[in-house]
Amino acid sequence: MKVSKEIILTARLNGEFKVYLLGDEAGPASHLGLVTAFFDDPDEPLTIKSPQFAGDDLLKDLTSLLSQSEFDIYFLMSTIGN
Repeated sequence: MKVSKEIILTARLNGEFKVYLLGDEAGPASHLGLVTAFFDDPDEPLTIKSPQFAGDDLLKDLTSLLSQSEFDIYFLMSTIGN
């Protein structure tokens, strides 16, 4: 996922970020998407909005990832063109 340097810096400084699932009224196993929040400001965090589509490979990958008890996340920043 390509994100801004502000998001990477906020995640590194805070050592955390939060993922919120956007539920669907169809039931607890159904989700419309997710929002990833990086709290540089408690009232207005930096966010990444990711809609999800049934049967999509990304949704399958995310479900597999978020079902694990632990996983590592790496932030990479390109300096090319900056």
